[in-house]
Amino acid sequence: MKKLLLSGITAVALMAAGTVEASDLNLMGETGLARTPIAASLAPMQLAVAADYVNSDDFAVPMRAEIGLPYGIEIGGGYTYIDSDLDPESWNLNAKWVLPKFVENLGLAVGGHYFAQQIDDAFGNTVDNDGHDLYAVASYTAPMGEGLSLIPSFGVEWLSRTGDNDQDAWKFFGSLLMKAPKYAIGAEYISKDEDVDGNNVDGFWWAGGRFYLNEMVTLQAGYINDTNWSADWDDFADGVFHVGAQFAFSTAQ
Repeated sequence: MKKLLLSGITAVALMAAGTVEASDLNLMGETGLARTPIAASLAPMQLAVAADYVNSDDFAVPMRAEIGLPYGIEIGGGYTYIDSDLDPESWNLNAKWVLPKFVENLGLAVGGHYFAQQIDDAFGNTVDNDGHDLYAVASYTAPMGEGLSLIPSFGVEWLSRTGDNDQDAWKFFGSLLMKAPKYAIGAEYISKDEDVDGNNVDGFWWAGGRFYLNEMVTLQAGYINDTNWSADWDDFADGVFHVGAQFAFSTAQ
């Protein structure tokens, strides 16, 4: 009876985990592309850690960790080390819940972030750029045969800056991911808002891919804009390359 009950709980948890196979962390920590989430979560008690090298003018390394929980929930966070004269500090916490599936191949998720950022401006003053956001995202998985699938995602985000830049805005994002057994390629876009993002940015976009070395190790690379950390703010919006790796394993007994 106990074994039957355990099997039932496990089945319910897996059903709630969404319709998209999830194994990839974005640069903030949650499952997704580079900066956008998808409607998927890590498997229950799956732990993933990842780090990237961002080829900006100043040395930058986003590091993150995430764990999957039952019922399609995942939680985690990230820290970005930036070796810059601007002396920035940047870290975040995140949580996401993938709703139980009610339409074949369609996943829906809601989530949010808390993020903290400090940075010195051109006059040597320390500026707090803290904030939080809430989002909803839908992902549809279109099977293409031969183990391939095409996964478009669309979402909306409410973003609030609560530090020195006290502003809020509605933003929209979308992504397109083609996934195969051994690799994935994709692209994404996030709308900008000058109140919360500042004047020296463009719409946020990324294009890149991942290679699944085995069930535990994923390699990734891409080209991403608005991440060129430098004491020269005129160059911040420039696109730069990043390359990294992820290690994922199950902690369930």
